[in-house]
Amino acid sequence: MLKFLTFLSLLFAFQVSSQLKLEVKMVDFEQNKSVLPKTFNIYQSMIAHKGYILEFTLTNTSDQPVSFPLDTLSYAIPFTEDTRVYYEEENVSSNPDRLYRLGVYGFIDQNGPVSEGGIGCEMPDIVEHPDHKKAREEREKTISEWKRKNHFKTQGLMVNNWYIMKSMIVMKPEERIQYKIYFNPFFKKLCHYCYTEYYDGLNPELPYEVNFKIILNKNLYTLLTEKQKRQYKNLYTEVVTSNTLRFEGQ
Repeated sequence: MLKFLTFLSLLFAFQVSSQLKLEVKMVDFEQNKSVLPKTFNIYQSMIAHKGYILEFTLTNTSDQPVSFPLDTLSYAIPFTEDTRVYYEEENVSSNPDRLYRLGVYGFIDQNGPVSEGGIGCEMPDIVEHPDHKKAREEREKTISEWKRKNHFKTQGLMVNNWYIMKSMIVMKPEERIQYKIYFNPFFKKLCHYCYTEYYDGLNPELPYEVNFKIILNKNLYTLLTEKQKRQYKNLYTEVVTSNTLRFEGQ
């Protein structure tokens, strides 16, 4: 009987961990320029490497629905290989949406892991575009309203809660989500008020490999209230890893 129960436990664990499947491929740059951020032309003179357009396909391979947050606008740069420590309180960003912390994390290997990202706050001497100014002000207004309606012990926890809730999705059995993003490990800046990000220590002259992970550990859901958790059944608590892409040196 004990062996049978152990077998069932292992079978259930396998089913849960393999419930989501993530695939990524490179697509034609010229044919998918609509994916490029609006700031691409403005900052193009600062970009030594053009970057790539990637297409992601996420599939719920099971016969059960699953809930989790996912930001499909861009990718996040990992700060450590240890996915267990993501979303711990000391590792929670105060501006997670500006760093796309609920997007796929790009883990790079170039003769070893290159997971430590760099962030720069330098802003070029240009006037903020009205569309970006409007988006920034709307974000600030929305967060202020969220703060008024919800009570958290810190501003950072409140912003993360807002970001998670606005990114929540429910995937039906066998449902597939497909989206494209601009990927450039040497320069990432999607808007005027976004941070400039890059992979520190990545050598552009050498080839490197990248796989992407959606990090959905238990720490993430501690940022939700009990009421919010009850809104979503089958919260997914696994790390979903994609296939590996290889990029040649420049």
